[in-house]
Amino acid sequence: MKVIGYVRVSTDRQAELGVSLEAQEAKIRAMATVQGAELFEVIVDGGESAKNLNRPGLHRLLALMDSGRVEAVIVVWCFANPDGTPLKPDSISAYVSALFKQPKIPKPKGAALHLLRHTHTSVLLAEGVPLPAVSARLGHSSVRTTQEIYAHMITGQDEEAARKWEEYQKRSRATNPENRKENVQ
Repeated sequence: MKVIGYVRVSTDRQAELGVSLEAQEAKIRAMATVQGAELFEVIVDGGESAKNLNRPGLHRLLALMDSGRVEAVIVVWCFANPDGTPLKPDSISAYVSALFKQPKIPKPKGAALHLLRHTHTSVLLAEGVPLPAVSARLGHSSVRTTQEIYAHMITGQDEEAARKWEEYQKRSRATNPENRKENVQ
């Protein structure tokens, strides 16, 4: 799959706090590698405000997507206060919890943002995304961590494994007549 990366920093303060263009580009390259994607290009919009949609890099990105030359975009999302300082995770969770309240959606138990992470992971596993790719996406230090937390999501794979084994045995018997039961002594 061909992908394109997009990075943007609007303030020097953001760059000082570790959200530099170079740091974002490194994360995009790592994600493309983990996903097994071909990184077509990394587009940079340095010094461009998110409030302004008339950004040269954004226009290039949209043109490449419209042309079909790339299939997906990788963006490093950086949650920041208006002054460029990073938001604390608790602030983001509080904001997501507040979003649940607006349409009067009952908030499930637990931190709302973390529940979105679990939902995202469960959907990826249910759709058959390989466990190592999901684990890397989550930033887990080991695939085993992901496997232990989400074991309930990967139990159905046993049926698929059994089906594939049966298919293999049928093909093997059909191509090797000496493996048939009547030849076993």
